[in-house]
Amino acid sequence: MKKLYVVNLLLAVVAIVMLASSILIEVLHGADWLGMANHFWVALHAIFGILMAILVFAHLRLNWARVSAWLTRFKKSSNKVTKALVILSIVAFISGFAAIFTFFTSGHGPVGGIHGKLALVFLIIGIGHFIKRIKWYFKK
Repeated sequence: MKKLYVVNLLLAVVAIVMLASSILIEVLHGADWLGMANHFWVALHAIFGILMAILVFAHLRLNWARVSAWLTRFKKSSNKVTKALVILSIVAFISGFAAIFTFFTSGHGPVGGIHGKLALVFLIIGIGHFIKRIKWYFKK
């Protein structure tokens, strides 16, 4: 339970950094900020994105009994928000790696733009997921 608490807490912090860096990258449109080049902010975002993916996998592994039971219900479920969160997380993860490769080889392009929009929606839904379960953090 201690591991899950630490993973969930780190995941919440990383999600906030990801949301902030996502907004920053969108607002800057490639400009420098605080003396740091756009490449710095994108690299920081990419590093935290990889960390977030690792933490999501750890979160799922630590909750595997629940996840396994949930997957069975998920197949039959009509909950569109949950299905959207799962689909968006997979697409954001895959498009994120494609966007990193594209950005550092040829600059910002459509892949990064699509990733940005999808990932922003994913983060917003993820924040709702977190808020719905926030009581869990205070039971410790």
